[in-house]
Amino acid sequence: MNCAIIVAGGKGRRLDGNTKKQYLKLDSKYVLTHTIEKFQSSNMVHEIIVVCPEEDIDFVREEICNTFNKVKSVIAGGAERQDSVYNALKILGEHITKVLIHDGVRPFITEEEIKRCICKDVSACILGVPVKDTIKKCVEGKIIETIDRATVFSIQTPQVFNKDVIIRAHQNAIEYGWQSTDDSALVEKLGEVVYIELGSYENIKLTTPSDMDLAKFILAKRKEK
Repeated sequence: MNCAIIVAGGKGRRLDGNTKKQYLKLDSKYVLTHTIEKFQSSNMVHEIIVVCPEEDIDFVREEICNTFNKVKSVIAGGAERQDSVYNALKILGEHITKVLIHDGVRPFITEEEIKRCICKDVSACILGVPVKDTIKKCVEGKIIETIDRATVFSIQTPQVFNKDVIIRAHQNAIEYGWQSTDDSALVEKLGEVVYIELGSYENIKLTTPSDMDLAKFILAKRKEK
């Protein structure tokens, strides 16, 4: 069985200082609601764990998750995203074999993208899209090198892992004091191969005010289909 961990611990400082970004409204529904819906409706996902700030647990449980029967737990996050993910990993049931880790403010993931990651017969698979712009490495305001963009991808979520692999990766990070906002980077440190599947440029993470404008456009376009 597969479990989706939806990480919704962001403070939203770059979007709206008064409202955490996962609780902003998009077409009359919370951003987090849109995100959970995608995994609730997927026949490849059997359970969902939502991770949010501790002070928001009652709100998220009662106002957002009360209609989603796949949501088994709403738990408190940690000081950093990595800590939040590990809090969820610690409560996974023995029956879970694959774990999907997804950003709570990435509401436009599709069923097809979820399936592609889960069905690939590997221990670690993530979504990504080729970068469109020229990429340069800079140090102290000086360009050091121009990187071949044909080899560079912008990484998205969900990231899908065999349960034992992602738990080992996080435990390894704790042992050595490593921190990363990307779970696959921790898996790479184990020496495991991480595979990539093509994502979508619409699978955006809502971070800045302009992202909300784009989100409204994407939602309107999808409604027209």
